[in-house]
Amino acid sequence: GFGGFETSPAGRADGAYSTISVEGPHTALSIANAEALTLEGFRTRGGSRGLSKSGAGALTVTNCVFEKVSSSSGEALGVVVKGTGVVRFANVRFSEFYQTDTASQRNGAALFLNGPSRVYLDDCLFVSNGVPFSTGSGSNQAYAMRGSALYSSGTPLTARNCRFVGNRGQTLDVGGEGGGVVRLDGACGGSAFSNCFFVANENIHGYSNYSDYPTDKGAGVLTLILGAAGRTVDVVNCTFAYNLIEGREATAGLNVRSG
Repeated sequence: GFGGFETSPAGRADGAYSTISVEGPHTALSIANAEALTLEGFRTRGGSRGLSKSGAGALTVTNCVFEKVSSSSGEALGVVVKGTGVVRFANVRFSEFYQTDTASQRNGAALFLNGPSRVYLDDCLFVSNGVPFSTGSGSNQAYAMRGSALYSSGTPLTARNCRFVGNRGQTLDVGGEGGGVVRLDGACGGSAFSNCFFVANENIHGYSNYSDYPTDKGAGVLTLILGAAGRTVDVVNCTFAYNLIEGREATAGLNVRSG
């Protein structure tokens, strides 16, 4: 993203990125940091994953774009955050992370969280992630999609001024536990969403071997499965609009299963 004549990082043109374009089943950026680290001004595209973070150090990611990965097995196609420490994303776009594998589980197509003490999301955009729009109802493609935009396993998060737009997931898998656009599982109590937009997202009926439509298990653009009754999540000044669910006894908006 630099012209080569700058005397400091601030001299780079506004909106310029250093692009990492990946071919083959590789991760664009893999970080195992013990100390605090900041990533700024990167764009990653292609490969099997945009960013993987482990280690005990804090991480700040600002003014970055992670985009355009299709298929692979396991956790997110976009960004996987593990280890410990506080992690912050500010002005980051996650887009076009599509799961097309017919036989693997995907937890969080764009962002997967498991381990940090807290994750902060400020002014981030999650757009067009999850299941491709060419995938029809009853398809086995991405049959175990949990969190087509974001999945947190026991990591509390604070999301401020974020937009979740045009993400698409499957509402059923072989265990009946698929679905959700933003999904918080386990010890995520104390999470908060403020001034966020959840607009034009969709969950379709997946896995053709099941003739019945899902009930509440796989529903919701924001799905909370917090376990203990005392765990709470704040949702303040947020907008839920034009979200769709294909299911029975299911909701397209907010689904609180436990907590």
